[in-house]
Amino acid sequence: MERQAPMTSAAPLAGGPADATGAAAGSSASEVVDRALAIARGWLGDSVQAIVLSGSHATGEGVWCRVGGRTVTLSDLDVFAVMPDEASARAARDRVRAGHEGLGARLLALGVAAPLEVCVTTRAGLARMTARPGLLELARRGRVVHGDPAALAALPARSARDIPREEVLLLLENRGFELLIAHPRLASADELARLRGRHAVLKAAADLAAVLALAKGELPEGTRGRIEWARAHALAPLAEALPQEHARGAQALDALWGAALAWRAGAVEALPAAQAAREWTAAARAWV
Repeated sequence: MERQAPMTSAAPLAGGPADATGAAAGSSASEVVDRALAIARGWLGDSVQAIVLSGSHATGEGVWCRVGGRTVTLSDLDVFAVMPDEASARAARDRVRAGHEGLGARLLALGVAAPLEVCVTTRAGLARMTARPGLLELARRGRVVHGDPAALAALPARSARDIPREEVLLLLENRGFELLIAHPRLASADELARLRGRHAVLKAAADLAAVLALAKGELPEGTRGRIEWARAHALAPLAEALPQEHARGAQALDALWGAALAWRAGAVEALPAAQAAREWTAAARAWV
């Protein structure tokens, strides 16, 4: 695998539907994102009022690498689409569902080794969104890449203190599933599979900082901000409070967080199988 300097992933949306046969060998990060977002635009049609890029690709935290001479992102593409009414939203959701058949191969051909998730709603739907981590991220740093730049004004004002405990537990649960899915990939003969597995491990470890912050009614911006907050305010008290059989999990967090920050800064490399297994075990203990 060829290592490379970190790339920012925020990009304007390209014009029309992407050609799924196009190679990503010479593509920049922004071109890869453009082409993947164009697939979503093809599903949504001309009546879409706004397309909003959220998550790591909106904030420049998307993880990129070079595999086989190609630019590839390991980070999900999270998209919100605002339709004019519920009837058009239902029709768009049907097209999005139909478009998922064979989508993984189309995305990989473009250089996206991760899902494209499209949430279709209306302005009224945005206004009804409940408090959860994704809502805060969307309101703070979502990027309108097509359509009305004021679309996000419909979002309700929420803070980390408004997020219920059940949403925090759901975030923790989701990362647990990602750890389970990552485990067999870490020993794969395929380099990209190993990279995807390690990406999931470090993503889960990084989000434990968000879980710790949310438990105190906080959610600093960005992965680094959350990890710095957790190191300063949560790590020592957590280690002291845990029973001895779980103490190793807390003790492993600092090193895992360092690896997660390095990963997002461009140190993207697959580990030898034994080392990858140890890192996975440390992340699983921390999750427990």
